[in-house]
Amino acid sequence: MDGVWTTAVGYMGGLTKNPTYEEVCSGQTGHTEAVLVVYDPAVVSLTQILTVFGSPMIRLKATVKVMI
Repeated sequence: MDGVWTTAVGYMGGLTKNPTYEEVCSGQTGHTEAVLVVYDPAVVSLTQILTVFGSPMIRLKATVKVMI
């Protein structure tokens, strides 16, 4: 996506140290999947980025937490 400089993915919350994907998906660790998006607001807006996350192409149940 134009204007997005970099992304990073991982997990946040929870108590298990270094959980696996399977552990997080089980719902037993308290973690949620997270993504960090570094972008240029002069090129792409937060609304445009969040629209991509809300796209029917992405079949995820997502919780969006914006940190500025």
